[in-house]
Amino acid sequence: DQVFDGFATTQVGAHALTAGGELRNESLANSGLKNGNDSARHQALFIQDEWAISNRLLLTAGVRADHHELFGSELSPRLYLVWEATPELVIKGGYGHAFKAPTLKQISPNYVSNDLPFIFLGNPAVKPEKSDSIEISADWKRGPLALRGALFHNEVRNLIFQRPVAWRKVGPINVPTHFLFDNINQASITGLEGGFNWSLNPNLDWAGALTLLKTRDRSTGQKLENRPTVALSSHLDWRNSNGWSARGGFQLVGSQIATGGMATLPSYTLWNASVAKQLDKNLTLRAGIDNIGDLRLAEKSPNFTYAERGRTLYATLRADF
Repeated sequence: DQVFDGFATTQVGAHALTAGGELRNESLANSGLKNGNDSARHQALFIQDEWAISNRLLLTAGVRADHHELFGSELSPRLYLVWEATPELVIKGGYGHAFKAPTLKQISPNYVSNDLPFIFLGNPAVKPEKSDSIEISADWKRGPLALRGALFHNEVRNLIFQRPVAWRKVGPINVPTHFLFDNINQASITGLEGGFNWSLNPNLDWAGALTLLKTRDRSTGQKLENRPTVALSSHLDWRNSNGWSARGGFQLVGSQIATGGMATLPSYTLWNASVAKQLDKNLTLRAGIDNIGDLRLAEKSPNFTYAERGRTLYATLRADF
């Protein structure tokens, strides 16, 4: 992908006007393609107005115009309202339309991705995704405690997914091996998100986030694949006046329907920890461990079509200017 984008903003009274555009040139080289390569161009223009109706009320309205070389044009409007109900409580809500064209890998008819043990095949019949979403959220902060919550609902047309077309036997079960990119005619995604940040004392912070998801293929009534019903994460951050800090936490991924809809994948949890030292005002040295338990998804179920990186030790040096 070659992407060129930019925007300009100007203030006109109570209105902050923004206009910009994007040019994306996508190219793909693969031995299965005709002449060995393929390409597509995607262009977009957008305009947005942030209108400060009052000191406590902000309305954002905008529209994006996309034109794809292969899929034509689409207009995507957006409307969002932010209300500072009190100095401690901010309420947000809005509606948005989105357009997402499939990639060349997904639509090139002779494309084959041989990423053993799975093989992915292009499909020229794949259509662009189009979605309409609404959401409402609230952020509240008092003293050392901050809470946030959001409720959202998406209606998606032509949701792009991977349909299994060939299987192999692993013990008593059939595991899909070949996948064809395809569309789900109509799907719905409803979710509830919540989170908090709590400064327990000047040296210790605790944060967490929870997402509950309900999905449905409206044609079959089944849950959508590869979308966990629950996601939970939390971490503790400690620091002192000598420049030392440490973080420890976990990420839980709930059960989900496997690609192909033939099985339910079990939930799993990843643990991580790190320690850091600020060497001076510009340099910070950090070392840590990801996936402390060395979790291997293939050992939990052969139906996982992705892997989490095993136990990993790392060290980084960060410079701020």
